[in-house]
Amino acid sequence: MPKLEVKNLQISFRTNNGAVRAVRDISFRLNEGETLAIVGESGSGKSVTARAIMGILAGNALVDNGEIIYDGQDLLKISEDDFHTLRGHKLAMIFQDPLSALNPIMRVGKQLTEAMILNNKERRRDGKRRFKRMVALLEKNAIAAYAAEGLDRKDATREKIGRFKKYVEHGVRLQNVYNAAREALIESSDLAHEVRLEIKRNSERTAREALGRLGKALKTGYHHYLIAQSEAEYQASVGRIAARAAGFKLRDAEPVLQLLEQLEGKINAALDTPEPAFYALAFGLENGAPLPQGRDILSINQEANDRLQRDFLDDFLVDVQHALTYSHEQSLAQKAAALQVLKDALPVFEKDPLVESECRAAFTKTAAA
Repeated sequence: MPKLEVKNLQISFRTNNGAVRAVRDISFRLNEGETLAIVGESGSGKSVTARAIMGILAGNALVDNGEIIYDGQDLLKISEDDFHTLRGHKLAMIFQDPLSALNPIMRVGKQLTEAMILNNKERRRDGKRRFKRMVALLEKNAIAAYAAEGLDRKDATREKIGRFKKYVEHGVRLQNVYNAAREALIESSDLAHEVRLEIKRNSERTAREALGRLGKALKTGYHHYLIAQSEAEYQASVGRIAARAAGFKLRDAEPVLQLLEQLEGKINAALDTPEPAFYALAFGLENGAPLPQGRDILSINQEANDRLQRDFLDDFLVDVQHALTYSHEQSLAQKAAALQVLKDALPVFEKDPLVESECRAAFTKTAAA
């Protein structure tokens, strides 16, 4: 299955002089890992095709026909909210004119990182919205499924959904704190490499600046599942790096390099540690269990996952299965009903000549289905 497939795409633009056809029945496929070059003279529709894929066509553009399938979904049929999860994350476009894409009075680096930060924030917000929407649908279908069986499980279902939301949201907070510390350690590792490189180049000023940034990054990289603040030897090394940063001279390079080697060994070991099972740990915390520390993370994860499975998930997944089965059955019934409406309307559109009032009524009915 191709990663991206454009099928029979036709795009025109509304103008004062009528419709102008810009893209006429273009089709191509792109598999993952491949590169495709679309070549053509100016005005042949290359940029319009790319903009259609990105969902950023001009307001007077009309997609007359075709499909743009990305990862199994038609981009021409998804909402702008759904596009937010793709654009800038899965799909991106580099514009050919830098003056139309970049602000000439802002540094390029700031503009690039600003886009990444905003995109990440938008994806987080979108993830929260999608989670709330999915949980609401799960609750609705689970209650309806039990009601269809003659059972009133509203209160029990809502109580379980509430517990589920609570520990998932708690797990997200735990993971965010962990990720911030881990990113600080990754940044520290990169900065340590930069300091070593600048010393090798005999660049005293840039090495001193990198040391200063390293000292700040190291102070935000503490986490009990990575490097705990209680580790006195590591903390002392961090303090020595910060102390040497302000007045660093190349003659001090040897002790600094030794400190970097010690810190990098500890940082790399921390980064190689398996990730905690945040949601399972959050469930334990929500139910009065202490946050386990001082043990192997794999055994901590196993214990937390076993507790979550035993005390909640085994029972909760029964409700989920009921909800999914009910939703699937309802979807099939709705599709069958819609198909019947289309079949009933077909004779109206087969008449010759067509009767406008009948066509309008049939169209309204089929659209509602």
